[in-house]
Amino acid sequence: MKFPRQNKPFRGSFDFAPYMGVFFLFIIFVVLQSSVVYQPGVQVDLPRAEGLPGIEGPVLVAVVDATGQIFYDNQIIGEKALQTALRSELRRLGQSATLVIQADGNVKYDQLLHLSTLAREAGVQKALLATRPPPTGEPLTLSTNAPRKP
Repeated sequence: MKFPRQNKPFRGSFDFAPYMGVFFLFIIFVVLQSSVVYQPGVQVDLPRAEGLPGIEGPVLVAVVDATGQIFYDNQIIGEKALQTALRSELRRLGQSATLVIQADGNVKYDQLLHLSTLAREAGVQKALLATRPPPTGEPLTLSTNAPRKP
């Protein structure tokens, strides 16, 4: 016995509206998660270096951008105010700390030397320059006897 069919599948034109709604929602989520969203901060282009050891103990970080402005604790700061802030931070820590200077590659050496001298006068024992690791995906070797690739 054959039953008669009342409805036939896919009769009429195809409706794109629901698919376009989902597509536009997808686009909105992609845009919100992308780098188009403003991220506050100062762009600093650190120089590249490889084979440098890390730091032990407490670390204080000062940033110098390409224009020569000094940032400490996410705030623009003057030289004397930086010296005062470093002194108070060292008193709070109760031990010696290392100042890491994250300086843009275009900052003059004189300014870096002046900044490390200010830190030494504030009581900081070591001032080091921050660098970025090389862009390759190879692991860094800290041994001096490791063979180098050409």
